[in-house]
Amino acid sequence: MARHAQSYIFAFFVNILLQYTLYVNKCKVKLMDSDAIKTTSLSTVYSKEWAGVIKRLLKTVMVKQDLSYKDLSYRLRQIGTDQSPDNLRNKINKGVLGAQLLLQIIYVCDERIDNREIEELLTLIQTTPDK
Repeated sequence: MARHAQSYIFAFFVNILLQYTLYVNKCKVKLMDSDAIKTTSLSTVYSKEWAGVIKRLLKTVMVKQDLSYKDLSYRLRQIGTDQSPDNLRNKINKGVLGAQLLLQIIYVCDERIDNREIEELLTLIQTTPDK
């Protein structure tokens, strides 16, 4: 892998982690007697908004490249990641997948993702009423 691609993927991953950390820090927290932090909501573990961003982002990438879940599964298998098409469909439709799988999908799709895309999707999701 070219150094430029490696540094871009690393920068993208760091950016997502920083944005998520900023979001988590906005959540209310309280200290328990043992000084362990207990959150008042599950949003620090799972955020419906960020799951929506991941879902739309990955589906956009797949549409742009005319990729089916079977194609994506094949590409991931080429780098040693075994994910069935059905498993990928479920994870992407929920917008819930591990950081490693997210980076692997972006890598096998050779996709560049701009922060503005993430911000636009997040704003869209935040302003769209739930169905």
